Amino acid sequence: AGIYYENVIINQTNISLVGENRDTTIIDGQGIDNVVSFYNTSITMNGFTIRNGKSFYGIEASKFGNHKIFNNKLINNAFGVSLLLTTSGSTVVDNTLISNSLIGINAISSSNNNLSSNYISKSSFGIKLEGANNNFIIGNTLSDTSYGIYLYSSNLNNVDKNNVSSKTVGIYSAYSNDVNIRDNTLSGCAYGIELYGDTRNNVLRNTASANSYGIYLVRSNTANVIDSNLVSNNDWGIQFYDSDSNTLTFNTASYNSYGIYLVSTSTGNSIYKNNFLENVMQAFQHGDSPN
Repeated sequence: AGIYYENVIINQTNISLVGENRDTTIIDGQGIDNVVSFYNTSITMNGFTIRNGKSFYGIEASKFGNHKIFNNKLINNAFGVSLLLTTSGSTVVDNTLISNSLIGINAISSSNNNLSSNYISKSSFGIKLEGANNNFIIGNTLSDTSYGIYLYSSNLNNVDKNNVSSKTVGIYSAYSNDVNIRDNTLSGCAYGIELYGDTRNNVLRNTASANSYGIYLVRSNTANVIDSNLVSNNDWGIQFYDSDSNTLTFNTASYNSYGIYLVSTSTGNSIYKNNFLENVMQAFQHGDSPN
């Protein structure tokens, strides 16, 4: 235990850093550089507070994989944990990330990672993936972020059982295909779930309540499946904007201003066996949107 004012760089293989207690074993980066960086190596890090990277990274892992980062606190960095440049097969679980100004957990060009059971608050992006495929984002709690979970050009990811309350979008997926978004709870967001330019995604069994938009598809065409979701007490329960050839089935939309709203030539969608209960307008089609 104790406070260590330093910036740690590790480039040796198979290193384990184990703190006595994550609340009392503290590495303070003093705002001058990354707090902990490891390159071309595999590392286990458990039981630390990593703080005051400020404009830099709390933990930066680059160009390797199989890291185990768990049971840490990351506070007051620009980026909490970042997996960069072909970092794969890593586990980032059971961490608490608070007031990391830009991103809580970041993965760029990194695949087959497990990002689960983390608590993230007060970041612009809670979890952000760019060009990152085949990752598992499961059971995280995210609050007071602009974007809770953000995927850009990231395919074949699983986003399951997360609890998200964000200012802008709870779960945002753009230009990402074959993504599973399942069993998540989203509340208090401008958009609970938004798909933008996506194909073949499965949005299943999610609960979206007290948002402006519960589930929102924009220019997302071909074989997206929106099934068995519960959307309630939103302004718009489910909206399709310029989104074609998707399937909307077995959803329950209740106590929304609009249950389902189709706008701007959203055509060729299969919509059947949904329940619409006590919405001000059960279903509304605007413009040329034959389905």
